[in-house]
This record gives sequence, C-alpha cells and structure tokens, in this order.
Amino acid sequence: TLLRIEMFLTQFVLSNNLFEKSASYKVKVTTSTLNIRKGPGASYAQVGTVKKGEVYTITKTQNGWGFLKSGVGWISLSYTEKVK
Repeated sequence: TLLRIEMFLTQFVLSNNLFEKSASYKVKVTTSTLNIRKGPGASYAQVGTVKKGEVYTITKTQNGWGFLKSGVGWISLSYTEKVK
C-alpha cells in the first residue's frame, strides 16, 4: 500500500504541474484599453479590462498571453511592455 500511495502522489504532482516554476515579471499596458480574458486567447470570454499605463504582474505565459497575478485572467502581451 505504501507503493500505491507513493505512485498516486507522484502522479498527482506531475499532473498538476507542481514542479513547474515560472518567474513572474511586471508589464505596463501600452494601449488605451486591453481586455482581460478567461483563457490565453481572444476566443475566451472577456472578464474585465485594464488601461494604458497601468502595471501588472504576470505569473505565467502561454502563446503570447500573460496570466495576471491577481488571478482575474489573461492579457495579450502584444499590447504591453516589460517593466524593470
């Protein structure tokens, strides 16, 4: 039974990407209004907006989209610039 528990935990960690690490970084919005989406793409539902000049922390990226640290959703990184 100990081996089964160990196998289960290993599978759980791997399937939930618990080993995946993404360095977070800040971006500034460069367009007047940018949609926040439910997923990493324009086909996902809009859940809010951000405005030009506002700075946000991105915790993960996928196909040119960044996930907001707040957890609200994703923004297109094409309309942002990295902040040091």
